[in-house]
Amino acid sequence: MVGSLLRTDQDDGSVQTAWGRKVNAIDLAKDIIYGDREETYGHPGKNLVSIAQLWTIYLHQKYGSNVIVNAEDVCWMMNLLKMTRQMNSPKQDNVVDSIGYLALIDRLGEKK
Repeated sequence: MVGSLLRTDQDDGSVQTAWGRKVNAIDLAKDIIYGDREETYGHPGKNLVSIAQLWTIYLHQKYGSNVIVNAEDVCWMMNLLKMTRQMNSPKQDNVVDSIGYLALIDRLGEKK
């Protein structure tokens, strides 16, 4: 797992691997969305579509909304969640996840 190989206790706030290599947020996000998460949960497009369908049903049932949420919407809204968390409590995890959600938009066009 990527997280178990990282140390965030650096004085400058950077992240280093267990082998001492500094890693930036973009590389961490890439490792997550192409590595552990995909191995565990499968191609992200499938999960994002499922989340979108569930959010659409929820909004319709609760508010009578006819809005249809799609997989890209899920990525944007999760990015907003991470932005809000970052404003309230800055952590590199929020930045990494935000980059990851935006990168997943690009992956939606991939064949599964």
